[in-house]
Amino acid sequence: MNQNERKTVMRRMVLLIAVAALVMGLYALRLIFLQLVNGDEYKSQATNTTDYNFTVTAARGDIVDSTGQRIATTTTSYNAVLGQACVHHYRILMRQLY
Repeated sequence: MNQNERKTVMRRMVLLIAVAALVMGLYALRLIFLQLVNGDEYKSQATNTTDYNFTVTAARGDIVDSTGQRIATTTTSYNAVLGQACVHHYRILMRQLY
């Protein structure tokens, strides 16, 4: 390889490296633009489209034994929770009333 061919190869390599650096720089600028400038908008869009809350009620039937006698059935029930703080406030209220 003579001196002229080496210069040509070096120019091509420098040009290839420059083009690769330019493309990477453009991708970096685009990423900065998307994250810093429009980041909040994209975050709210992602949250709005991926967060779903819904209740699924299970269709249940009776539980019967081998003779057909009903052992358990589905009924509507309620769950009541009474905390110590509620009892304390209730006692104070009762003392004030009586």
